[in-house]
Amino acid sequence: MEIFTKESIEHAILRIDQEPSLVKDRESKDYDILLENGKTYPPILVLSEANKILGGTSLVISDFYNSTRKPFNILKNLGFKVVSKNKKILPAEIFDYKKFLQTCELA
Repeated sequence: MEIFTKESIEHAILRIDQEPSLVKDRESKDYDILLENGKTYPPILVLSEANKILGGTSLVISDFYNSTRKPFNILKNLGFKVVSKNKKILPAEIFDYKKFLQTCELA
């Protein structure tokens, strides 16, 4: 598994947008990456495509020991939002706590 970057994730998302057939049989059951524009993507598929872009191989959930903790943390640490499909939020409702804390510090 390669070391992911924000750019590799963004490139993977672009690849998925250009080749929607990549999502076939790779849909996420419970969680999605939610972009500010409201588009959603399967987290493991995005990481898999990013890994291939970085020179690695295709990834599946078993590559993360059948746990979502590590892949979700990778995505969150790179600034991506992972949300439950059952509790989707509209982009306007996303609360950016880091921005909130910065604003509080400035005040």
